[in-house]
Parts: sequence; structure tokens; C-alpha cells
Amino acid sequence: MTTYWTKILGSLIWKKPLIHYLILGLAVLTLTSCSYPTQAENSPKLFSKFSNSTHPSQGGNVSNLIKFKVINFGYSPLEENFEPDPKVLVFRDKKTWSKFWNTISILDLNLQKPPVPKFNFEEKMIIGLTSGSKTTGGYKIRINKIESFQEKQGRRWIIHYTEIRPDESCILTQKPTTPNIFISTDKSDIYSIDLQGKKMIYSCSN
Repeated sequence: MTTYWTKILGSLIWKKPLIHYLILGLAVLTLTSCSYPTQAENSPKLFSKFSNSTHPSQGGNVSNLIKFKVINFGYSPLEENFEPDPKVLVFRDKKTWSKFWNTISILDLNLQKPPVPKFNFEEKMIIGLTSGSKTTGGYKIRINKIESFQEKQGRRWIIHYTEIRPDESCILTQKPTTPNIFISTDKSDIYSIDLQGKKMIYSCSN
């Protein structure tokens, strides 16, 4: 009789830790099965190479599309600078525009700096955009659209652009370049400009 109860007590002693392990295992399984968004998944840093911001409009504001015109100045001072990240420049007057062009280092056949491109700033302004410097040539930028939002602080723009990059089949200039684009728009009081970009790859093979 004593032997019988001894066996039962012994089995309960061994089973108690086992029950604890089973409960702990179920708890761990429940926690690991839940998927929560991490900060990285929701962070604008996911787009850091091609965008400064991925924020949509806030407060239910309706966006207005801004009309713009691409201006080709050829070689510009923006190409001479190393820009590790996307960058936007806004020129509202002739003084700021002239100061920007006077920083250029390239000289013409007469060993003179090229003249500052003429532009009427009475009703228009110029916006320059780069997606950042690259190790080779072959990169281009295309602006897809510009959204404008009226917020408490003022008017905010989001410039949507595409960085067009070459694949391995292209023969490229083996020196750093800074792809850029300039556009003109109607003058506007903007307190903030965010960049939202995407990339597209083209091939040089037949």
C-alpha cells in the first residue's frame, strides 16, 4: 500500500515541472505568433535614399496639383557639389539665383564663368532638385507631380519624382555625378517641401 502511494506522489512531483514548461511554451508561442509593425516598417527612413518624407496629407486636407515647367540649363553648379541625400533648392529672386551660379567653377573658352541664365522672378520661381550624388554617370531625374496642402503652419508641397538609373549593361562615365533637374512654377509661400521618390532602372542592351 505504501509503495502504491509513493509511486503516485512521485509521478505528481515529476509532472508538475512538466506542466509549468507546457504553460510557458504556450505563452511564448502566443507572443511570437503576434505580428506588430516595427518602427522601421513605418519610418520614413525606409525611403531615405530616395525621399526625405513619405508622409501623406494630414488632417484630411485635399491636395492641389501644382503646374510646373522643366527648364534645361545644361551644366549647373548643382552638379559640382557632393550631395549625399536628396535635396531641393528654391530660388525666388535674382540675387539668390545669381549667387548660386557664381559658385560654379567651370570656365568657358575665354576663361570666364558662364553668364547667369536669365529668368523673370516677378511671377515665377525656380526649384532645383537632386536625388543625391552617384558614383557613376547615367542617372536622370523626372518629376511626376507636385502636390500642395494647406496646413496650420502654411502651405506644404510634396514633390513626387522618379530617379532613372542604369543597369549593368550600360557603359557609364566612371566618375561621381549629381543628377539634377530644374523647374519653374508660380510663386508660392511654402513653409515646407517634402520629397517622395521612387526608382526606375533602364537597360542599354538591345
